Amino acid sequence: MRTLSFSENFACTPQELFDALHTPSALRSWWNANRVIIIPRTNGMYAAAWGEDEDDPEYVSSGIYRVYDPPYKSLIEDFRYYAKSDPADFEGLMSITYEITARNSEAHLQLTHTGIPEGAEADAYFEACTIGWVETLKNLKKYVEQHM
Repeated sequence: MRTLSFSENFACTPQELFDALHTPSALRSWWNANRVIIIPRTNGMYAAAWGEDEDDPEYVSSGIYRVYDPPYKSLIEDFRYYAKSDPADFEGLMSITYEITARNSEAHLQLTHTGIPEGAEADAYFEACTIGWVETLKNLKKYVEQHM
């Protein structure tokens, strides 16, 4: 299995960063999702969808919060991803961890996306995630700068 890991500092408190990562309206804003649902607790749920047609989304990601420990950590397991253009099935294999620590007057985020299959069928997904997380973290940083 392949793993992606990213580390970034944000000009806000750990709680503000945690809130930006786990509040549906915030997540919708910086991740450019059309719909987001979060049940904020351990064994709660996360789901996001992209695409104008609610009945036929372009992309969907979802998972279960196995750890929900504000403002320091969340772990989404049973992470599932659907793309209408590429119906490769990696259901339940992946997880995403957000670990937040205070560093001086900033919040430090360590993001880890694990469980991406090694096979050629997952190469495009791995490449898209690599590029996507870099862009997503840029968007999150802009959101934090403008709203915190």
